[in-house]
Amino acid sequence: MWSQPGKPAAKEEGVGQNGYGAVFHGDRDTLVLFGGDGGTWTQKKAREFKVPSGGKTVYKSPGHKEDWFDGIRTGRKTIMNVEAGVATANLTILGNIAYVLGRKIQWDPAKQEIVGDDLARRMMSRPQRFPYHL
Repeated sequence: MWSQPGKPAAKEEGVGQNGYGAVFHGDRDTLVLFGGDGGTWTQKKAREFKVPSGGKTVYKSPGHKEDWFDGIRTGRKTIMNVEAGVATANLTILGNIAYVLGRKIQWDPAKQEIVGDDLARRMMSRPQRFPYHL
């Protein structure tokens, strides 16, 4: 469920924007992540984070497009694999369909289809151009 409760976060130097974002609550701190069509931004404390002794360094992507091309060139698995990309795209499409219809819809992730709603199911795709089909 998408909502924007509470007060927008103030712009922090270097964050790039102010407004609403995802707030992650940990046992020692919180972190706000902003995102949109133009990219993502996070707080200074995350950008300047140093891995503690014994911690694990994770791969830092240069950006989805650059990471994708590097994966093609080297054969290395990309940070955003195809399955995760499809799942992310499906979430936004499903949210838009539910919004347009003004009702909840049910998604079967195993079958990758909308359950029990023929109109919503039809909205999930469009007619294919002959002779191509999925």
